[in-house]
Amino acid sequence: MRAYETMFIIDPHLDESVRKETIEKVKEFISQNGGNVKKVDDWGIRELAYEIKKRNEGHYVVIEFETENNQLALKLRDYFRFEPNILRSIVVREDE
Repeated sequence: MRAYETMFIIDPHLDESVRKETIEKVKEFISQNGGNVKKVDDWGIRELAYEIKKRNEGHYVVIEFETENNQLALKLRDYFRFEPNILRSIVVREDE
């Protein structure tokens, strides 16, 4: 299995329950597409380096996961692109 890590920034103006639901949706998406979530690291609200969608802060979340499905990273990038609660995201494969 290959190890991956994704970091995404959620709109900080959303209600806490919506933020938690967004994180759960990402975890479910990874699991449903052949991934195994290893660790979820919720960094909380932090200042952004530059303004994104008229926001100066964002709620950072890092998820480490494993998968044998090479297409999962691409699917996850597409998922983030169409998720309105997520301001920015990145998916990277960890070095072996």
